[in-house]
Amino acid sequence: MVKEILANLLSSRLSFAFLVLVPLVVISVYMLCDDYEQRKMDYDAKVSLHKQAAATDRIRVDRPPSQLMALVGGATVTTGNTVHLSYYDAPRVKGGFDHTPIFYIFPRTDYVFVVGIVMSLLALLFSYDAISGERESGTLRLVLANAVPRDVVLFSKWLGGYLSALFPCTTALLLGILVFALHPAVELVRIDWWVLAFLLLAAWVYIAIFFSLGVFISAISSTTGSAAIRCLFIWLLFVIIIPNAAPHIARRFAPTPSAQEMERKYDRIVADTAESRYRDHAAAAERLGNTEPVERDEYIRILTRIRNKIREIEHSHLTRQRDALRQIANTYDNRLQRQMRLTRILSSCSPYAVLTDVAMALTNTGGESQVTFLRMARQYEDTYFNEQYGKGQLIDRFGPVSDPPLFGLTVPNLGERVRESLPGMGLLMVFGVFCFMAGYFLFLRRPV
Repeated sequence: MVKEILANLLSSRLSFAFLVLVPLVVISVYMLCDDYEQRKMDYDAKVSLHKQAAATDRIRVDRPPSQLMALVGGATVTTGNTVHLSYYDAPRVKGGFDHTPIFYIFPRTDYVFVVGIVMSLLALLFSYDAISGERESGTLRLVLANAVPRDVVLFSKWLGGYLSALFPCTTALLLGILVFALHPAVELVRIDWWVLAFLLLAAWVYIAIFFSLGVFISAISSTTGSAAIRCLFIWLLFVIIIPNAAPHIARRFAPTPSAQEMERKYDRIVADTAESRYRDHAAAAERLGNTEPVERDEYIRILTRIRNKIREIEHSHLTRQRDALRQIANTYDNRLQRQMRLTRILSSCSPYAVLTDVAMALTNTGGESQVTFLRMARQYEDTYFNEQYGKGQLIDRFGPVSDPPLFGLTVPNLGERVRESLPGMGLLMVFGVFCFMAGYFLFLRRPV
């Protein structure tokens, strides 16, 4: 083990790992913290503006940015974080690009990108020639000729190589955490420190998976060239192909309507409701309008009956419209959740996809958090508007007539986040044990 560590310390790949990881992690974390600071300022400005406009325009609720999104962006980066509410309409998410869209052309270099893509490649770089290199040079035959057990040789190589690969990776991650914690826009609380610790643990397990995978491929390869090609193919399969193919396959078997299709459905219901309201208004006007000349008091009573009838027609039709729009929105949410579950199942054979799920569960930045935000916005809408209507307040299609209460978004606590991430963490550990044991048994049986 000591020999393996010294060999890696003196090799150029260790310095290469430091030169790549440390600047990448430090610069990206600092830039993403600045991005979070800008989003926080935008959120405060939107909340103030929406509060002032609530009395005359549609009521809007905003999702506050999480400071952990500077490490794991997830779905909160590209999806909208403002919901427009109206009693007779379905809650609509507006926006999606809070900043200049040029930022979303290139991959976001957050925790998932650095650990999932860069560090997995470096782990394979440290392990692809662990066995095949010494087999090719003949050193492995000499070592085993001295009656050294094969399991001791493999375990020493694995532990020494893994610690060597873990050294630059952990150093870069700790420096990134330091930059994140010292940024003036970030105020870490106890739950955030625990999340950072679990993210670091997930990174160690993930690196162990790809290092063990490299040792396994090295054990079945006769030359370092063939081992490198096989490692590259496996990396492309697990990191690029499967995570990108799984959502498309899931969309085939659990389709969800597009945003344009949803808007067409909403517009169709609104148009049908408007046509039905027009017919009822015309019928009511014809009935109530055929009256003989009357005195002033009777005329006022007739106007009151007309006004009440109009309000009754409006409320009846628009309430049915609201229920129809809400049913479509709830159906879409249920289908979207089924699609996400199917995507997670199809991509569960990819450690990169599992790491992404674990990171988003710990930081509460996944697709489920967006669905929860929408659900809580609808609950807020129901509570507020029903209370206003119960007080006899006028409710029209545009919004309330009084200042709405503050919208509070409930976020999962540490226990809920850990429970949600436990299946993924367990699956990562299973991947690691399986890859190590596969390499172990092959090395014991394969001739040198």
